[in-house]
Amino acid sequence: MLFLFNDVVFDLGDIKVALDNISAPLNPSQVNDLTAAQLNQLVREAIYNDPVFPRNRPDRARDLAVLISHVAPGANALLAVAAPGAEGPKDVGLRYAQITFTTLAYLLRRQDAGPLGADIVNASVWHHAA
Repeated sequence: MLFLFNDVVFDLGDIKVALDNISAPLNPSQVNDLTAAQLNQLVREAIYNDPVFPRNRPDRARDLAVLISHVAPGANALLAVAAPGAEGPKDVGLRYAQITFTTLAYLLRRQDAGPLGADIVNASVWHHAA
């Protein structure tokens, strides 16, 4: 499974296998008890502390993408942006989407050729997402 987190595409593989390989110290019961609100808070904190978190901490960003895919199986894209002058994680906006595999594959090919720019991702995904 492919997942777009801001401007980085992650190949998560099989979610059930990926859940067993996340670096977060969570047992299966804790993973199954995670809520969307808890994951949103983790994402907000990560982006508030590091606006380019998916690039700077791809291992952690991938783990969050795996957990999101488990809790919200329809989502395969996330845009998380801190508002200008953000005073805390609450000022980080989140937008989820379900985008086509074709679009994700295109973005992955572009990423393999070099870092994706926000302009490419916005034009391919966020300008079209409902």
